[in-house]
Amino acid sequence: MPTRAKQVIDEAKLGWAAGFIDGEGYIGIVRQMTNGRWYYRPAIDVGQSRPAPILLLRELFGAGRIVKQTACNGTDFYHWVLTGPVQINEVLTQLLPHLVVKKQQAELVLKFRTTVVPRGSKGKFVHLPDAVFAEREAIWAATKALNTVQAERLNKETPTPTGEGDAIVRSHGNDNHESEAEMSSPTTIQ
Repeated sequence: MPTRAKQVIDEAKLGWAAGFIDGEGYIGIVRQMTNGRWYYRPAIDVGQSRPAPILLLRELFGAGRIVKQTACNGTDFYHWVLTGPVQINEVLTQLLPHLVVKKQQAELVLKFRTTVVPRGSKGKFVHLPDAVFAEREAIWAATKALNTVQAERLNKETPTPTGEGDAIVRSHGNDNHESEAEMSSPTTIQ
């Protein structure tokens, strides 16, 4: 499905989307073991407890799916999930000039796109050369390192992390990119 990213999108909307993704999203490479072999795919996942901004992202880019998860406490959480490599390439190309926090991740995902090997005859996957596999592994490791942020105090002058005006940044650090540990199985909205 082609995205609207090829169309001209208002710069203010692109700036909003980039800021929202910088603050609430994940841009990276997902690694999955299948039949004893690692497979890699690019992914964008943006989560929020309110559906409106998530729906706006899908409307703006015309791509991706909305997934709703419900925590054990009954709280709903919405994700805009984009996994198609062509769609991700189109979206990130539009967002790249506006991204700040996740700019390096976006550049690495765009670099990952250059490692795509055309399918063989009849659409079958071909065996990746060792050099391509190694490059994918390196790109995955780099995005993982950028996306794995340990708790860090932003205000170094405050003696304790509970001091007034101190901010703590935390990442759940799991490979599922879930915001709450107790989330149940996701439900795709569309």
